[in-house]
This record gives sequence, structure tokens and C-alpha cells, in this order.
Amino acid sequence: YGYIDQSGEFVIAPRYKGASPFAEILPPK
Repeated sequence: YGYIDQSGEFVIAPRYKGASPFAEILPPK
């Protein structure tokens, strides 16, 4: 899974420890 962070970049969730409170969870691409 991944998500779009507050800067609008797509981030792979398991690798991104600094998860933003504004992150929008998306289905896997």
C-alpha cells in the first residue's frame, strides 16, 4: 500500500516511518 502525503507525493507506507496526519490512504497501484 501507499498514500499521497501532504506535499502530494506518492509514498510507500511500509517504508515511510514519518507518516503524515494529513496522509490519504490509497489502494495499491
